[in-house]
Amino acid sequence: MRPLDIGGGAHATHIRKATLADLPALERVDALALSAQDRFERTALRRLLRSKTDIVIVAVHDGAIAGFAAVSRNSRDCWLKGLAVLPRCRRMGIGRQLVMSVLRRTEREDRAIKLAVRADNIAAQLLYDGLGFTACGVRERYYPDGAAGLMFVAGASVPQAGNGRQ
Repeated sequence: MRPLDIGGGAHATHIRKATLADLPALERVDALALSAQDRFERTALRRLLRSKTDIVIVAVHDGAIAGFAAVSRNSRDCWLKGLAVLPRCRRMGIGRQLVMSVLRRTEREDRAIKLAVRADNIAAQLLYDGLGFTACGVRERYYPDGAAGLMFVAGASVPQAGNGRQ
């Protein structure tokens, strides 16, 4: 995946594929951006980085990793397993650019991209909705703390009838 430039000038951001050398920075972003129950385990991030089929992409802003998206892939579709952006870098379009990069890749591969988002995370729901994802269900007690998860899909298997809400 070639780097994608966002913005310009002194505060340019670019998107690139993560490497194992990025693991400490990914853990830092994960710890600062997500609540304890939503963070990746170190072994899960390492496994995603080493995988031949899964992918982790990073947003580099002002020379440092400011966010990442982790995607698990199988033969039919992909799951956006996590999206994290440093609090100080939010509202700069970095999360949007990470998700758009994932969407472009899954579109080229003719795969659907699925994700779950906490029912109380309105900002994330608006982001995904604005990028063309369709809400396709609710899973009660989806998260370890008992929170419900809203399911979203975009790409190859998006339902064509209705708005997809169940």
